[in-house]
Amino acid sequence: MPSRVRFLTIFLPILFWLFGFIWWLHHIYHFPTPTEKVSAIIVLTGGQERIKKGISLLDKNPEAPFLISGVHTIKHLNEVAKYSDYQTHIDIGFEATTTAQNAQEVKEWNAQKKSGTIHVATSHYHMDRSLLELRYAMPRTKFIPYTVISHQFRELRWLSRPRNLHLLFKEYNKFLIVYVEILMRKMRYAAVSAF
Repeated sequence: MPSRVRFLTIFLPILFWLFGFIWWLHHIYHFPTPTEKVSAIIVLTGGQERIKKGISLLDKNPEAPFLISGVHTIKHLNEVAKYSDYQTHIDIGFEATTTAQNAQEVKEWNAQKKSGTIHVATSHYHMDRSLLELRYAMPRTKFIPYTVISHQFRELRWLSRPRNLHLLFKEYNKFLIVYVEILMRKMRYAAVSAF
């Protein structure tokens, strides 16, 4: 293989990945402010301030069904316990430990609630992957992003913090992997359905 072709074979995928990462970074900081009526609210645990943000939306829409999915650690339980005044209104999912499992937990919960539109509270870097999994699990339900940008990501100083940058790199790669996985599942299903 000529050196130029070898260089392009290696360099172009890296270039596409880098441009994609830069686009994704801009995108996750610019989700539109939700304007739709709140019919139901779900919080996907994992990052800082997610439950707090979800509760703030519940305060404005006290009649909306509310689920916190993925409460499987003492830390999560302690955070939920801070909102004891809401206990009669909050449903808690204890089983999910991954985003795909979150989607299944939400699907089972919404089978009873029957909400056609659901507001999703999760971290900005986690939102795209969450929406992929949720929309794949529940294609007839509309999901509205309600993003959480925790304090360590609110200023550009996170660019100089390797831990935060590493988290974003990891989340972007997870998003790409899930995107391809779901695309492949849909293609396999379409191929099987064609026969």
